[in-house]
Parts: sequence; structure tokens; C-alpha cells
Amino acid sequence: MKLVKEILYEKFSQDSDPVYDLGIGVAAAFPEICKSILEHDKHKLFFTVSYKAFGFYTKLNKYFFQIYLNVPRVSSQFKEYHNNEILKKYVKDIISKLGYESIFTDVIITGKFTYYHADYHAEDDTPISRESPNIYCSLNTNIHINKKEIKAQRVGWDLDKINITIE
Repeated sequence: MKLVKEILYEKFSQDSDPVYDLGIGVAAAFPEICKSILEHDKHKLFFTVSYKAFGFYTKLNKYFFQIYLNVPRVSSQFKEYHNNEILKKYVKDIISKLGYESIFTDVIITGKFTYYHADYHAEDDTPISRESPNIYCSLNTNIHINKKEIKAQRVGWDLDKINITIE
């Protein structure tokens, strides 16, 4: 028994989550869940799927994954997704197809965030700003994630590669 305790104390620290550290449970699967959401986005409308432990909604005791749109692609090829209800249905369909309804309890589209695109205005050489809706997938309240950030992001010219970052 003493040997078992020593092995366990070597593997886990006082402030760690043993279930997560062993790579089991829903929270440990979130990097792959983020990646699978991007892979099932057949139109490549999503650029990033991320979770941040200290986001705006954590103050409301709700935890969310946020989806960032590939705005140039939506604007040029998939204009129908400018409608929030159609976009919300698209996100919910992906979650449903993957069987994640028990993990993500709702999809909320609210407000907009502004970002700067790589293009510049010709007349004054200032960056072009674009807006995108904030898309949040609320987490089931029974799920605890002990990481500061989990992010899956499309990279490469054709956006076929997916990088995963965990902090």
C-alpha cells in the first residue's frame, strides 16, 4: 500500500485534477472535442474554437467555448450565415452530429467583436477592421476544466491543418 501511495503522490500534485491528469473524463477530451468541431465544419466557417477560464461569462458563473468565424469566407461565399438563427442552427447541427449535446447545453450568439484584418485602406494606410458575431457554446455546469485556455485553430493556406494549444 505504501508503494501505491508513493506512486500516486509522484504523479499528482496537491492542486491538480487526477481525472484530468490521467487523461480520462470529458474535460481531458476537450482539445480533441475542439478539433472535431473544426473538422466537422464542412464549409470552414469557423476559424478558432477556444475556451478561456477567465472570460467575460465566467463572472456570471457560466463557462463557454467561443467560436470565431472565418469572416472573409462567410462574407464572400456563405452570405446566408450572416443571419444569426441560421448560424446558430449550423453550430447546433455540428454539436448534435458529434453527440455533444450533454456537454454543450446551448448556443448563444450575442454582440460582435471587432478585429483588424491584414488588409489596409489605400488612402491612409490604416488597417481594415471587421466585425464578427460572438458565438458561445455554454458548458454543462457539471463539467470542470482546470486549464486556463484550450484552443483549436485552423492554419495554413488552405486552412486544412488544425493546431491545438493548451495552457
